[in-house]
Amino acid sequence: LNAWHQDQVVVKPAAATVAARNSFCENAALLYDDRMFTVQAHPEFTPDFVQGLMQTRGKGVVPDAVMSAAAQRLAQPQNTASAGTASMAARIAAFFKAKAGASPAKVAVQP
Repeated sequence: LNAWHQDQVVVKPAAATVAARNSFCENAALLYDDRMFTVQAHPEFTPDFVQGLMQTRGKGVVPDAVMSAAAQRLAQPQNTASAGTASMAARIAAFFKAKAGASPAKVAVQP
């Protein structure tokens, strides 16, 4: 997932379980019981949109080494809109469909 943020959950809420983390964001995704799923990254951001953010808002704010590494990751095949963003969107949709009582056949998540 592409992330572009400085604000983040720095203290895990008592009712939450950490579902994902990385070296920058300890609480990157949280699950609250089986009712709510939150992510710090932006699954709706396409690689092209993140590239635009990097070009217009990154210089002087984001360290050059981080910008370079991010640019290299954006070029990788798994970061295409059809792979990364669509996959995460499908997983979020599956989570909510499962909670709404959809049959497992209708909740299939694409890798």
